[in-house]
Amino acid sequence: MISRSQTKGLPQQIAATDVIDWFATDTGASVLAEERTAFGRLADQLFGFQLLQLGLLESEKPMLVDTGIKNQTLVGNFHSSSWKNYLVAEHDSLPVLTDSIDAVLLPHTLDFCLDPQKVLLEAERVLIPEGRLIISGFNPFSLWGIVKTIKGKSSAVPMNAHFVSYTRLHDWLSLLGFDVEKTEVLMFRPPLESTGLMHKLEFMEKLGSRIWPRFGGVYLIRAVKRVSTLTPVVPLWKRRPRLLSQVVEPSTRGVNRGKTG
Repeated sequence: MISRSQTKGLPQQIAATDVIDWFATDTGASVLAEERTAFGRLADQLFGFQLLQLGLLESEKPMLVDTGIKNQTLVGNFHSSSWKNYLVAEHDSLPVLTDSIDAVLLPHTLDFCLDPQKVLLEAERVLIPEGRLIISGFNPFSLWGIVKTIKGKSSAVPMNAHFVSYTRLHDWLSLLGFDVEKTEVLMFRPPLESTGLMHKLEFMEKLGSRIWPRFGGVYLIRAVKRVSTLTPVVPLWKRRPRLLSQVVEPSTRGVNRGKTG
């Protein structure tokens, strides 16, 4: 997340608190409820003994409380939690052994950190081969992204988030040696503050999943870390012509596979 010495948006402590506060609002709580259900669906392939969740949307409760992986550690910085396994650390520099974690969760962590690429690199480092990574994020190609564009530069959650597209994340994950197993897209309603209007527009969820399944406001990705080759390749993050000959297509429910090249 944003450090005290590097000011991009709000300072770390305030930004972390603002994120948790927003997910406690009516709109944020509806997003959180949908994501908890989706994280539960994507957790069917999580196995092992150690799970790390980097970043908090709710300070006292991890995203996967009922998963088969019992040893779950929340990793936050400049924020306290009563969760039994809570670690204070920077998400791009974890005090964790390489190839020691079975699953890593990034619930909007890339949206609100200073350098999403460095956090992904660190997640890849600590994961065991065949370990799973689950990411949620805000989709720029959605009504949420349109609202963000209209509002321009903002310090308010969630409009101060990075809004990294899931297709770009597919590229980054491929460069790191991950295979994307599944992508889900949620929240087709606009981010309105009115609970009544959000309720009236609930029909857009089913409609959107059928008519414009790519354009929900929130996406989730599950990826698996494949065994490293003998000669490691340093990922190239800078923009360049698209490397994908086929992009994994999202869905609101179901597995989508694609191969990058």
